[in-house]
This record gives sequence, C-alpha cells and structure tokens, in this order.
Amino acid sequence: MKRFGVITIILIFIVASLACQISGGPKPPRTLAISQAESKAFEQALTKAQLDLQTGFVSVVLTETQVSSYITYNMTPEFSKYLRNPLVYFETNQIHIYGTYLGEAVEVDGRIILDVSVVNQAPKFSIVAAEFGPVPVPSFILNTLTEQLDKEVAKALAKNTTGYQLEKITLATGTLTITMKKK
Repeated sequence: MKRFGVITIILIFIVASLACQISGGPKPPRTLAISQAESKAFEQALTKAQLDLQTGFVSVVLTETQVSSYITYNMTPEFSKYLRNPLVYFETNQIHIYGTYLGEAVEVDGRIILDVSVVNQAPKFSIVAAEFGPVPVPSFILNTLTEQLDKEVAKALAKNTTGYQLEKITLATGTLTITMKKK
C-alpha cells in the first residue's frame, strides 16, 4: 500500500510539472504601473481631444500605462470572462496585448499582436500573431479573428465618430498618437 502511495505521488508530481510547462506563455517586456490615476488620465486626454477638435486638428498621445489602466478598471463583465490582467504595449506600428486568457477550464498567459493603420479615415487592425501558452494560433484563425475585429470596430465607430475623421495613428515604443480633424 505504501508503494502504491509513493508511485501515485510521483506520478502526480510529474503530471503537475508537465502542466506547469505547458501553461507557460509569453511574458510582457516591461512592467506597467496600473492605477486609477492613469485610467483617469486616459479619460481626460480623450475629453480634452473632443474639446480641442472644435479648433480643427487634434493629436492625442496616450501611454501604455494609461490604456492598460483604463481597460483594467473599465472592463465589462462579459469581457472579463475571457481576459484577466490585460496589459497593452505599443511598439513600432504594432499593439501587443498581454494577459491571462480564460477558456473552459483553461487559464493561460497569452499575447495578441495587431498591426494598425488608417484606411479611408478609419482604423484598420490586422491580427498578425497570437500565442496562448506556448502554442501559436494558426493563420486561418487569425484571419477570422481579424474579420470579426474589423466588424466590431466599424460598429463602434459608426456610433462614436460623428463630427470628426481619423487622419493618422502612430505607434512608437510606449506611446500611441491619434491625429484627427473636424469634418
């Protein structure tokens, strides 16, 4: 009986070790200090941009910490069923979204990488890579996700962009700059 108990414990240890290795995933490149103050700074930057649009052109500069904080503190319950601890990083012409992605009985660190551009005064997002744990997502799935993202962005913009048009989105390490003009 003791022998069976020791073998069982060893097997459980081996399975647990393998599970830990499988559950690994991409890690963020740097630490962000998420806070209510940064979330408010995000909101204030957008409010100021709306006021400044009355004069014609406006550029809004947002930081990774502001965007990540805003998402963290304003995530809907529906969205939070799928993502925990979101961190948004800006690299040259790309957005990297890190977090713990949640599925049925699965919780794994992951990253989604988006290319961003402006086409016909609207943002165009393309999911170029995604990893959940150590597993990359196949390109045919990325294409489907990109199509769904485009539809959702178009729907959101149709409700919220009256009176101005998007001119340019610039992504550099750590910052996102959005340039708009009054219609």
